Amino acid sequence: MMQLKKSLVEKWYKHLKTKLNPILFKAIIDYLTSGKVVVGILEGENAVSRVRQICGPTNPAESPKGTIRGDYGEDDLRICGPNNRPTRNIVHSSGSPEEAIREIKLLGM
Repeated sequence: MMQLKKSLVEKWYKHLKTKLNPILFKAIIDYLTSGKVVVGILEGENAVSRVRQICGPTNPAESPKGTIRGDYGEDDLRICGPNNRPTRNIVHSSGSPEEAIREIKLLGM
């Protein structure tokens, strides 16, 4: 478990800064740094795609039962975005091996 620092999360999500309303970007940073998180680094054949399958689609409304977001996620992107509220994402998974390497380096691991 660790508490993410704002500077780290801002680097992690810098690709969103120009795409989002500044209020929403700040809200995402504030949410992700509001408490401790569990960090796991998984490796193996097709690790990224396998973990993403376990997590389910980002929008819990589209995530099948048996996935982390499908069983435990509550926020719907279609509601949060227009209201400038960050989706309270229950789990994060890297989108590619390259992204995973960048994110692991940002964590200092």
